[in-house]
Amino acid sequence: MMILPFITNSFIYVQAYKIWRRQSHDDLSFLTTVVSIFNAAIWGYYGWVIGSRPLVLSGAIAFGGLVLILYLKLTVPSRGVNGWKYF
Repeated sequence: MMILPFITNSFIYVQAYKIWRRQSHDDLSFLTTVVSIFNAAIWGYYGWVIGSRPLVLSGAIAFGGLVLILYLKLTVPSRGVNGWKYF
């Protein structure tokens, strides 16, 4: 059961690789990414407060991947309907 959070959070890195490879992030919402970063940080903090190492590690893995996605979303120009756009 402890491996499931790590498996599900690893898919965040697959999405980051997809953004980098395709140089497109049109299908990702900026607001959803920011809220997900906040969510991962809160879960990591909660894990730290209750002393749950798997929860802390899971939150850290998710947080790192989501920050990477946010970085790519802000730095990789994406082709939108009206040409190049960032959001």
